[in-house]
Amino acid sequence: MKTGQVPGKLPPRISPDGTRLSYLAPSEKGVLNVWVRTIGKEDDKMITADEYRGIRLHFWSQSGNNVFYMQDVGGDENWHVYAVNLETAVVRDLTPFQGIRAQQIMLDKLHPDEMLVGLNLRDRSLFDIYRINLKTGGLVLDTKNPGDVIGWATDPDFRVRASMAMNPQDGSQVLRVRDNDKAEWRELITWPHHEEGGPVDFTADGKAL
Repeated sequence: MKTGQVPGKLPPRISPDGTRLSYLAPSEKGVLNVWVRTIGKEDDKMITADEYRGIRLHFWSQSGNNVFYMQDVGGDENWHVYAVNLETAVVRDLTPFQGIRAQQIMLDKLHPDEMLVGLNLRDRSLFDIYRINLKTGGLVLDTKNPGDVIGWATDPDFRVRASMAMNPQDGSQVLRVRDNDKAEWRELITWPHHEEGGPVDFTADGKAL
């Protein structure tokens, strides 16, 4: 990838504490990588070292200690989530499974050391939700996909308590909820084909959606 084919600096993201700025920009070899600078200074530093594909998506951890980015291997579209520690410069693959794709990453400011991510680890055709401990790298199955869920939502305690499912027979979408992360799911609202809807957020006490 030549420098002339790569945009300048995009898309900037501010760290949770408001002191640093991250962005994508080409390396000396013209490959998009993640850069970080202290706001008010010109201490720009490239924190990733991609030399081939280029990085297109990055975001901050809630603690501000890490920057995450997504990358596949050789264009196989099996996206992994990587974490770059800004203090140690150590890069970790948080989803180190061959042939597995990560999607729908969820973070929460009250749970800065956790990440929820959809992985087709148990079944290649389904994406379950896994919970990652960002300090240890430990990963556990959090919520199983019954087979038709296409999206998830969390409550104020960062627990998966709402889901959107698609009926392949008629194209309708169903919003399901549960009272806690161990309770049974129940259907709340169904939107027929050609209509759109979905959850916005839980109330602060987690008792309403």
